Amino acid sequence: MSIQTNEHKRKRLSKDELKKYKGFENYTDEQAEDTISSLEKLSVLFYEIYFKIKKQKQHI
Repeated sequence: MSIQTNEHKRKRLSKDELKKYKGFENYTDEQAEDTISSLEKLSVLFYEIYFKIKKQKQHI
């Protein structure tokens, strides 16, 4: 699933991709989906904070 935000395309991590990482190998599909959703929200938050700070620095 690809989502476009602010002219940037991002690719959502799949359950199978997540399960390839150490510590996630035995996750159920539901656990993997919950984890991916949390990571996605965190990534969006960091992205928004980064650009907010960048915009503020341009105005100084």
